[in-house]
Amino acid sequence: APTFQDLWEVSQAAGRLTSQACTISARHLQDGITRSIFNREVAYYARSIVGDVKQGKKL
Repeated sequence: APTFQDLWEVSQAAGRLTSQACTISARHLQDGITRSIFNREVAYYARSIVGDVKQGKKL
């Protein structure tokens, strides 16, 4: 089972990944809709990893 520390670290990494996606998309994606979709997909993916860790599927 994941510890509080595990969940905290994964959540922090997910936040950094999402932040990096926003930075990269701002630099390289000119279309606002495409940028929004990209950022949303990365955020959903990061959130799904956090959820998997919470459920003990990944560690």
